[in-house]
Amino acid sequence: MQEQMFTVPIPPLLALGFLIGVILLLIGYRENSDLTRRNHLIGLGLVIIGIMIPVTPITWYGYLALTTVLVLGLLEIAILAVSLIFGIILMYLGAKTYSKSQ
Repeated sequence: MQEQMFTVPIPPLLALGFLIGVILLLIGYRENSDLTRRNHLIGLGLVIIGIMIPVTPITWYGYLALTTVLVLGLLEIAILAVSLIFGIILMYLGAKTYSKSQ
């Protein structure tokens, strides 16, 4: 019996994550009647975008490391560090906004 192999395209999944975060942010900013729901939507949108920002370059460099001989230079390490710091800041702001409504 022959097994079927398939691959999952990663860039559309990353784009979907960003799209979900942006949609939650936009819906949250448009919400005027319920402050609790507004804070929840904005907080979740920021947390999702904060997760996706460092995941995207890590996935890209992981793919390059698996397919080619990749040696991370100073620029690549700086890009990963800056994206990780920016993502952590966004996740913190999202969690703070989300917990403001509790």
